[in-house]
Amino acid sequence: MSERSHHDMGGEAAGKVERAEHDYAEWERRVDALMVLVSGVKGPALMTVDELRKNIEALPPDAYDRLSYYERWVTSITKSLADRGVVSEQELKNKEAQGRYRPLTPYQLMETSLRELLVEKGYVTDEQVDAEVAEMRSRSPERGARVVARAWADAEFRQRLLEDGTRACQALGLSVPALKLIVVENTPQVHNAIVCTLCSCYPRMLLGIPPDWYKSRSYRSRMVREPRAVLAEFGLKLSENIEVRVHDSTADMRYMVLPMQPEGTEGWSEDRLAALVTRDCMIGVAVPAAT
Repeated sequence: MSERSHHDMGGEAAGKVERAEHDYAEWERRVDALMVLVSGVKGPALMTVDELRKNIEALPPDAYDRLSYYERWVTSITKSLADRGVVSEQELKNKEAQGRYRPLTPYQLMETSLRELLVEKGYVTDEQVDAEVAEMRSRSPERGARVVARAWADAEFRQRLLEDGTRACQALGLSVPALKLIVVENTPQVHNAIVCTLCSCYPRMLLGIPPDWYKSRSYRSRMVREPRAVLAEFGLKLSENIEVRVHDSTADMRYMVLPMQPEGTEGWSEDRLAALVTRDCMIGVAVPAAT
């Protein structure tokens, strides 16, 4: 059996899940946008998502732990593009030298230098980056809540959603590009939750950028080891007779939880139902309640 890599945290011991969150800085959003634009999703295929992950996973353990989420990303994207010859290390050094006067951290400078080089070489435009950042801001849990509300109100749609989440969402005009979306349904006997033990795979097209805690060592480590304890830290204490199923996402497969509809909400409009559905309900660390 091969040795476990440092980034593979599933089942490892860890501390309490810290639920603090922050809004992403513009440079972080631009890193995300660059990944979309250079990986063939909305622009030239200059690298692959597998390369992104490989170079993140190849970071030394101390660097992996020290760097923030998007610091890892920009480091990996830069290395991937340099390995392919899209940009050279000398070009990057020259561009960074030109920008050292700016009040930027080393990783903000890396993002700025890489982006400016890609624009100069004609691979992307500033307008494309801005448009992708704007699209990123528009992706929020309200999209997923619309899907859940439709499933609660329309039994036929609910069945289609459980059979093929990708096609069902596309029927609502919600794009799920190049991914298999699996929707898992909570019942009185089964409670579902999602995690990504290797990185941060998550139904971003429906829920937006994953919260900090979803990407944390504690959540990724413990959710598959002691899910009831983790759920209790979120304030969700389940009866022992309810089975807890934890689903580990992958690079090309995403999970979303279809929570149970609260009692007393039958016949409500979809808008009213959607207002009950939070992001955490669709991750599985909370349940909706009628208000």
